[in-house]
Amino acid sequence: MEVKLVLSNSEHKELVSYCNLNDLLLSEVVKKCFTTGFNIERYGLLNSGEKTKEVIKEVFVEKKVEIPVEIIKEVVKVEYVEVEKPVEKIVEVIVEKQVGGDLQPKLDALQNTVMKLKQDNIEKDRQIKEYEKTIQEIQKFQDEKRAMFLRGSNLEDNLYK
Repeated sequence: MEVKLVLSNSEHKELVSYCNLNDLLLSEVVKKCFTTGFNIERYGLLNSGEKTKEVIKEVFVEKKVEIPVEIIKEVVKVEYVEVEKPVEKIVEVIVEKQVGGDLQPKLDALQNTVMKLKQDNIEKDRQIKEYEKTIQEIQKFQDEKRAMFLRGSNLEDNLYK
């Protein structure tokens, strides 16, 4: 069964120019356009059984993300403690003697006590210096430590001869 298609002059000219430009047969183009249009009318906009190409597009989007960061700051507290060293001071005390006073024996005892304390301080300072020297000598000895061999050993006999 053959069906005739009625086209206006402008539609017919456009169809012929399209076929000439693309080197296509007029009857094939008309049949293909009819089939495609009819399928769209019948099924809606669907594929008409032709293979389709799947296109995957990757789109990179730059997003700003705020990440909370916890900053730990260590604070070091330094405390300085002053150490008092005993300082030797010579103090002259002028004592006026009172005739017939009861304070003279107490004053003499106080002066003797002060003198004994001064002598003790001087002696302790001297001992501290001696101990410091001893510590330094021990440290030097430890740095230069050498092995000692017993006489019964055959190690380096020339040390004992």
